[in-house]
Amino acid sequence: MNRIPNPDRSLPLADASKLVEARDAREPNIERPRHDELLSHLLGPGATGLELPSVPDLALALVALAEGKRRKSILPLASSTGEFALVRRGNEVLLSYYDSGPVPQIFVRDRSLDLATLIALCGKVAAELAEHAQTGDRTALMIAERALRTTLRPDRQLPPPSVVRRGGAPAAREEAPLSFGFSVRLQQGDSLLSETGTRADVHALLFDGELWAHAHARRLALVKGPIFPAISRMVCAARSVVDAWECQRPLTLKLRAGDFGIGVRLSRAGELALTLLGPATEPVTLPALDVPSALLPILRLASDLVRVVVSTDRSQSKNLRLTSLRDEVRALRRIVRSRAAQKSFVNCEPELLRASSIPPPARESVSVGSARPQDNAGRLRLSLRWRAEVEGLDAASTFLCGDRLIVATPRSQLALSRDDGELLWIKQRSSVATLMAGTSLICVGADGNVELCDLTDGDAYARARVTPRPGGVLSGLCAGGRGTPPVAVITEGRDRLVAIDTRTGEPRWRFRSAGRGDFRMTRAGRIMLVVSGDSTLDAIDVATGEVAWRWSDAGRMSLPPVVIRDRAIAVSGHPGSPVSALLCFDLFSGQLIFRKELPGSPLVSPVVGENLAVVSSLRNGAPALAAYDLTTGERRWQREDPGLGEGGSALVVDQRMVVNAALGAVSAIDLATGHLAWQHHLADPVRDDVPRRLEPVLRGGALFVPSASVHVVRPADGTLMGAPIADSIIPDFMRVDERGWLYLAEESGHVEAYAPAPHLRLIKS
Repeated sequence: MNRIPNPDRSLPLADASKLVEARDAREPNIERPRHDELLSHLLGPGATGLELPSVPDLALALVALAEGKRRKSILPLASSTGEFALVRRGNEVLLSYYDSGPVPQIFVRDRSLDLATLIALCGKVAAELAEHAQTGDRTALMIAERALRTTLRPDRQLPPPSVVRRGGAPAAREEAPLSFGFSVRLQQGDSLLSETGTRADVHALLFDGELWAHAHARRLALVKGPIFPAISRMVCAARSVVDAWECQRPLTLKLRAGDFGIGVRLSRAGELALTLLGPATEPVTLPALDVPSALLPILRLASDLVRVVVSTDRSQSKNLRLTSLRDEVRALRRIVRSRAAQKSFVNCEPELLRASSIPPPARESVSVGSARPQDNAGRLRLSLRWRAEVEGLDAASTFLCGDRLIVATPRSQLALSRDDGELLWIKQRSSVATLMAGTSLICVGADGNVELCDLTDGDAYARARVTPRPGGVLSGLCAGGRGTPPVAVITEGRDRLVAIDTRTGEPRWRFRSAGRGDFRMTRAGRIMLVVSGDSTLDAIDVATGEVAWRWSDAGRMSLPPVVIRDRAIAVSGHPGSPVSALLCFDLFSGQLIFRKELPGSPLVSPVVGENLAVVSSLRNGAPALAAYDLTTGERRWQREDPGLGEGGSALVVDQRMVVNAALGAVSAIDLATGHLAWQHHLADPVRDDVPRRLEPVLRGGALFVPSASVHVVRPADGTLMGAPIADSIIPDFMRVDERGWLYLAEESGHVEAYAPAPHLRLIKS
């Protein structure tokens, strides 16, 4: 790391002039002589070509300081991120000029000027500029006259500055090779923040201090002067390391703040080398650190600085730059500590979960009654039975429940008869999410109020209260049954799950995630598998809310796991990560059966058959499919992806994986060999719309495939069983009941129901 010498704590003004060169080229200033005269008085001789605040604004700020109404004024510049800060000290004013960007750069700091002289000069310049403008507006001239008439009022006495020191001694423990300390000089009484408002005050954070580090008992002087820019740079480096650490990718980074520098080099295995550079020392590198031992001292340093500043001046708790640093430190520290603390463990008593598990239903056969497949080819016809319109329809909040169709909108919920489309009931109720839990409709409001409604009449029979979820997607599922209480598990707050008893509305348990709170859940009987964007997979007992077993992986786990019989299949890694792994566990004990490294980043959750798991991953810039044996983890075959990793949906039917792609093609792949069994192009990828949901539905041996319209396909050989259905509606929602009736809904508000049409059949004697 090369050091840039700079004997002064402030940067050269020539660097600051680059901030406004483009503006001056576009907008030449006809009053440059007056501008340069005021600029030279403020910043010193030779300060030319820089931007100044508006002269009337500068004059009013100085008047407020002189009359004692304020002790500090900050004037932001219009064409750059620079700011002028004016602080009164007796009969003088201290002027600072700095760039308030993500990493503050100081050009001039605490330049002492006579306040009366500066007001007189500013008033004179403002008056001359107002007369030269020759406009009918006399506001600028009135401001200038007020500045020329202003007299200084006595300044109040300030308390002496406070000198605070933290972290003076090196870390005594051998396992803590790095620690930091600082000493700062803080002045009270200069706060710009009011009791009712909050704003960013960079100037308040440019206080003097010293920053040092203890690396293996060796003291390194890092900063002498303003230490906040250096600490901000260290937190920025910590954020980059955490992002790379979670994605399992290497990182090389060098950041500077004046004479201070920090460099990090992270390997794919998580080994980190940290380099620190001060103004009077050679770069010092600490090799072979793990991420927690390198980052936690940095985050502790930033947290201590925030605590010292706020305890000295309580008004700084409303400084947006300080609060954003505090929030960033808390988020990073939580991620680092959780990844270090979340250790894998298995369930030592899996028999309880195994005994209460629900056996998976048998797969439906492709045959229809006793008829041979070729007898029904081209003979399936459905005709429209009824049509309805629902304003504000959401396909994700539409459900087929017994003899009725439940449709939820942001303002209301209603039930339609599945036979004739007649309105059974409607309730005016605002909600941000609507979920179905057994025979209960759960409506979650934006304020966290939850209503559990009966499907018979739509009335609420129980209510609950959860913490609102800001900025996240609210999701949930129904769990319980077979000896366990029926509960609805929904996301709550930023990082929690809550299980609500669907009989009483009372919460039964809560689970807090150590990750980002992007929950993906899969239910398998009494077990609920949960990933939340961090490195862990949790298996929760829905009866008690306890974590039955946990797996902690090196990579991030953000794709929902899948279950086949007594095995759980998950993928470590996320879209965009360079490496990933296929994981197979015993569902009830959490014992790892195998871990198979994947060459590429995963795109979607695995698709499982009886003995195979098919993974779609990005390899060499193109999506590809690979099938792995669920017993050994060995790869069976590999082929190009027909659209599963590009937004498609898959369904396994009798040892064939049917993939409905977003571009309008439906393909069937033989799971034993990976060969393409059949394929149809059902829609034009350029002209036709794509439904919100692309999941095929198997009913009565027929495969209903949503595309620009609905097509019915025989899974065995890919034969199209009749003409396309519902050309006038986009099937964003599609369900088929036990009678073979087809229900479609488009998010434009249209709902349609189709029933099998009667037909004549010739029976030979």
